[in-house]
Amino acid sequence: MSATQPILNDIAQYLKENLPEWDVELFPNNPGTYSLSHINGAVLISYLASKFEKPRTTEAVLQTRHVQVALTVLTRDLHDDEGALNLLDKLRLLMVGFRPVNCTECWLVDEFFNGTDEETGIWQYQLILQTETQQVQQIQTQDLPKFVTAHLRRADQSVRPD
Repeated sequence: MSATQPILNDIAQYLKENLPEWDVELFPNNPGTYSLSHINGAVLISYLASKFEKPRTTEAVLQTRHVQVALTVLTRDLHDDEGALNLLDKLRLLMVGFRPVNCTECWLVDEFFNGTDEETGIWQYQLILQTETQQVQQIQTQDLPKFVTAHLRRADQSVRPD
């Protein structure tokens, strides 16, 4: 199973449980209207991209899917206990080795400063992590005749005509 939404939901649930002092949610549909209302800050989770390996030779197409997820950190402080740097440290420790649903353990890919909004004083960083899952071809089942009856016999009995 390679569905993206369950992966994001699983990461969000895991971070909510482990970072109760922060707002954790999926990246908003309309980022322009998002307003940071939590006193400490927020972690916004978004799907970034996937890369696919060449298919394996099987009866169906089977590919390894490398899924990248961005964790966007928004805080009003940089250096104190509720600051961006402390939150990034916590996120790295939490995410390395975490296994989202139907995936392998997560690992870190990149981290960078996204800037600060001078009007609101909100610091923004992104932590990029990656995991793997399998993309499998969806196959239609064939409507074959169903097995109906079995007649048991011992080796010394003859075969029934039916």
